[in-house]
Amino acid sequence: MGADVLSRRALNRATLERQLLLRRAELTPLAAVEHLVGMQAQVPLNPYTGLWSRLEGFDPDELSTLIEERRAVRATALLRTTIHLVSRRDYWKLSMGTQRAQREWARRPWRERVQSANHEPSLIPRGLSVERRAPPRRPSSARRCAR
Repeated sequence: MGADVLSRRALNRATLERQLLLRRAELTPLAAVEHLVGMQAQVPLNPYTGLWSRLEGFDPDELSTLIEERRAVRATALLRTTIHLVSRRDYWKLSMGTQRAQREWARRPWRERVQSANHEPSLIPRGLSVERRAPPRRPSSARRCAR
């Protein structure tokens, strides 16, 4: 018996529904963050904008309270190498689930990390030439690449 295959449109709709982007949901901010398994929080206001666009009657003070009470936390390098907002309860699950991969990534030589990351392709050769001239240090390497 063959499996049902979603059309491109059905897959698109399912993805948007899962991400709470088809209509505003009646969830608490904490329930939404857990449903989404984290939200981008590179810029501090991003979770506020993200929840405002997803939740019916979103009150920014509710999210501020979650963060102040540490029921929601901003975590560095928990998912990929960006900052995400996750619930305290999910943080430990995600941290334990990604710990090995994070450790392995950190142990890889800088050159492999640069090549595997989602960087502008034209900057990679420049970054690698900088690496050959001096040991990589993030702020100084970034300044040398910019020259």
